[in-house]
Amino acid sequence: EHADPDRDVLEDDRSVQSGLSVEELKAGRMPDPSGWSGHSAVLPDRVRELGQKTAFPSKMKPMLARLVDEPFSNRDWLFEPKLDGHRTLAFVKRGNASLRSRTGIDVTGRFPGVAAELGSQPEDELVLDGEMVALNEAGLPDFGLLQASAGLTKWGRAVPSDVEVKTRYYPFDLLYLNGTSLH
Repeated sequence: EHADPDRDVLEDDRSVQSGLSVEELKAGRMPDPSGWSGHSAVLPDRVRELGQKTAFPSKMKPMLARLVDEPFSNRDWLFEPKLDGHRTLAFVKRGNASLRSRTGIDVTGRFPGVAAELGSQPEDELVLDGEMVALNEAGLPDFGLLQASAGLTKWGRAVPSDVEVKTRYYPFDLLYLNGTSLH
């Protein structure tokens, strides 16, 4: 229903979600979240009909990957590249955001800038499932840099003081919105 009969997206050689070319995706390039022009797979006015009315959750478990025999395609699913970061749930309630690992550990203090940005979202209550990623100078995900910047390394690797770490949160699933669970 959203197709444009006058446009062939295959001629664009770009992801309709991220705007990146196939070559950029293969090279591991990440979308710039400040220029994101993608659309939501679930429109806010449809949330109530798709979900279940419930109170704001105190905890949630993310959906984890599972082994399948072969890849699939489904028009209700969107696919983007695997991110090399930490799986993180964001709980946002009335301007305050808390970040938790997939096992429930509070990691808000490790990513205060991301938490502040999420707290400024216009929705009153939401829970997002996503990936916390640190981008290196080339704009590519760097897992070691993420660990070092968040103090998560076993070996005490520190980020040099003259290096500014670009930590980004890439949400890929909306689990809860304003009284409705989509989980």
